[in-house]
Amino acid sequence: MNDIVTACRPSPLKDVLPIEAVDAHRDIWCRHYDRCLDVAVEREWPSWSCVTCPIRGKEQVKPEMRVQMDSVFADVPEAWSPVTRPDATTRIVYQRLSNRPMTVQALARGQYRPSDVLYALRSLAARGLVVETPQGWKRTGERICIVCQQRLPALAFSADCNSVDGLSVTCRACRARRRRK
Repeated sequence: MNDIVTACRPSPLKDVLPIEAVDAHRDIWCRHYDRCLDVAVEREWPSWSCVTCPIRGKEQVKPEMRVQMDSVFADVPEAWSPVTRPDATTRIVYQRLSNRPMTVQALARGQYRPSDVLYALRSLAARGLVVETPQGWKRTGERICIVCQQRLPALAFSADCNSVDGLSVTCRACRARRRRK
């Protein structure tokens, strides 16, 4: 573990990176990326970079490809992976959130790694369930439909016990259109 810490050297940045600059600054496929993310969260850096790291590009892990139903690869059998329930961290992070913003450290509460909590929050944000504010993360009361890609209020979705928030991933209007076809 000490070798990993001394080998990885994330550098702090003053400003948050725009999404299009992340690939240029960070080695997201590095096997030590989670540890560097933990360091950045623990030290409360607004953002960070791998540019000066001596192992940048050397300690890569092969990404696992996951294909969704409406992907262009959906008809390629080798590309399919089973759809699974959200992991426990994501479920608990979502349950702990409310309309009041909470920090990553407050959500982790010493039970989870801050990088795992941040990953869960970003996953939830991609679905439109949570949003990051200057004070922390909070629930939106909305969801993004995977078919029409619209951000809609929770009332526009049916119940689904396999989902983190208990709502279907497809809005009622899109489900009705599919049934009519």
